[in-house]
Amino acid sequence: MMTFETPFKPIEGWIRSFRMLAMVSVGLLMSYEATGKAWSGYCEYRESNNLVHLNELVKIYSQTVGNKPDLNLIELYQHGLTSSPLHPTPYGGYYRFDPRAGVVYNPNR
Repeated sequence: MMTFETPFKPIEGWIRSFRMLAMVSVGLLMSYEATGKAWSGYCEYRESNNLVHLNELVKIYSQTVGNKPDLNLIELYQHGLTSSPLHPTPYGGYYRFDPRAGVVYNPNR
Protein backbone atom coordinates (compact mmCIF):
# COMPACT_ATOMS: atom_id res chain seq x y z
CA MET A 1 0.00 0.00 0.00
CA MET A 2 1.31 3.40 -0.97
CA THR A 3 0.65 6.47 1.07
CA PHE A 4 1.34 9.94 -0.03
CA GLU A 5 2.13 12.45 2.59
CA THR A 6 1.91 16.10 1.87
CA PRO A 7 4.19 18.30 3.82
CA PHE A 8 2.60 20.67 6.27
CA LYS A 9 2.81 24.23 4.91
CA PRO A 10 1.61 26.75 7.50
CA ILE A 11 2.20 29.72 5.19
CA GLU A 12 -0.35 28.41 2.69
CA GLY A 13 -2.91 28.11 5.46
CA TRP A 14 -2.32 31.70 6.48
CA ILE A 15 -2.58 32.83 2.87
CA ARG A 16 -5.90 31.00 2.42
CA SER A 17 -7.19 32.52 5.65
CA PHE A 18 -6.12 35.99 4.59
CA ARG A 19 -7.77 35.60 1.17
CA MET A 20 -11.00 34.43 2.80
CA LEU A 21 -10.93 37.37 5.20
CA ALA A 22 -10.33 39.75 2.30
CA MET A 23 -13.28 38.30 0.35
CA VAL A 24 -15.58 38.60 3.37
CA SER A 25 -14.42 42.19 3.97
CA VAL A 26 -15.07 43.19 0.36
CA GLY A 27 -18.49 41.55 0.50
CA LEU A 28 -19.39 43.40 3.69
CA LEU A 29 -18.23 46.69 2.22
CA MET A 30 -20.30 46.17 -0.91
CA SER A 31 -23.31 45.22 1.21
CA TYR A 32 -22.85 48.33 3.37
CA GLU A 33 -22.71 50.58 0.31
CA ALA A 34 -25.80 48.96 -1.20
CA THR A 35 -27.69 49.32 2.08
CA GLY A 36 -26.70 52.99 2.31
CA LYS A 37 -27.95 53.66 -1.22
CA ALA A 38 -31.20 51.80 -0.53
CA TRP A 39 -31.75 53.77 2.69
CA SER A 40 -31.03 57.05 0.91
CA GLY A 41 -33.53 56.17 -1.81
CA TYR A 42 -36.12 55.24 0.79
CA CYS A 43 -35.65 58.56 2.60
CA GLU A 44 -35.99 60.51 -0.64
CA TYR A 45 -39.17 58.58 -1.48
CA ARG A 46 -40.66 59.28 1.97
CA GLU A 47 -39.62 62.94 1.77
CA SER A 48 -41.35 63.36 -1.57
CA ASN A 49 -44.55 61.65 -0.40
CA ASN A 50 -44.63 63.58 2.87
CA LEU A 51 -44.26 66.92 1.12
CA VAL A 52 -47.01 66.15 -1.40
CA HIS A 53 -49.34 64.99 1.37
CA LEU A 54 -48.67 67.94 3.68
CA ASN A 55 -49.06 70.45 0.85
CA GLU A 56 -52.43 68.89 -0.01
CA LEU A 57 -53.47 69.21 3.64
CA VAL A 58 -52.40 72.87 3.63
CA LYS A 59 -54.66 73.48 0.62
CA ILE A 60 -57.57 71.79 2.35
CA TYR A 61 -56.91 73.77 5.53
CA SER A 62 -56.69 77.06 3.62
CA GLN A 63 -59.94 76.40 1.76
CA THR A 64 -61.75 75.37 4.95
CA VAL A 65 -60.45 77.97 7.40
CA GLY A 66 -59.69 80.80 4.98
CA ASN A 67 -56.10 81.49 5.99
CA LYS A 68 -52.71 79.79 5.97
CA PRO A 69 -51.56 77.48 8.77
CA ASP A 70 -48.86 78.34 11.29
CA LEU A 71 -45.18 77.79 10.51
CA ASN A 72 -44.98 74.47 12.42
CA LEU A 73 -48.22 73.11 10.92
CA ILE A 74 -49.73 72.51 14.37
CA GLU A 75 -53.04 73.99 13.21
CA LEU A 76 -53.45 71.07 10.81
CA TYR A 77 -53.53 68.82 13.86
CA GLN A 78 -55.85 71.14 15.79
CA HIS A 79 -58.36 71.01 12.93
CA GLY A 80 -58.23 67.21 12.70
CA LEU A 81 -56.32 66.94 9.43
CA THR A 82 -53.32 65.08 10.89
CA SER A 83 -52.84 62.60 13.72
CA SER A 84 -49.77 64.35 15.14
CA PRO A 85 -49.07 67.99 15.99
CA LEU A 86 -45.51 67.80 14.62
CA HIS A 87 -44.46 66.28 11.32
CA PRO A 88 -41.00 64.67 11.42
CA THR A 89 -38.86 64.39 8.32
CA PRO A 90 -36.98 61.19 7.43
CA TYR A 91 -33.72 63.11 7.88
CA GLY A 92 -34.45 64.46 11.36
CA GLY A 93 -36.17 67.66 12.29
CA TYR A 94 -39.70 68.72 11.37
CA TYR A 95 -41.44 70.09 8.29
CA ARG A 96 -42.31 73.76 8.27
CA PHE A 97 -44.62 75.99 6.27
CA ASP A 98 -43.28 78.91 4.24
CA PRO A 99 -46.08 81.51 4.16
CA ARG A 100 -44.44 83.56 1.38
CA ALA A 101 -44.14 80.62 -1.01
CA GLY A 102 -47.25 78.91 0.37
CA VAL A 103 -45.59 75.49 0.54
CA VAL A 104 -44.33 73.01 3.10
CA TYR A 105 -40.58 72.44 3.12
CA ASN A 106 -37.88 70.61 5.02
CA PRO A 107 -35.63 73.15 6.78
CA ASN A 108 -32.86 70.54 7.14
CA ARG A 109 -32.35 70.05 3.42
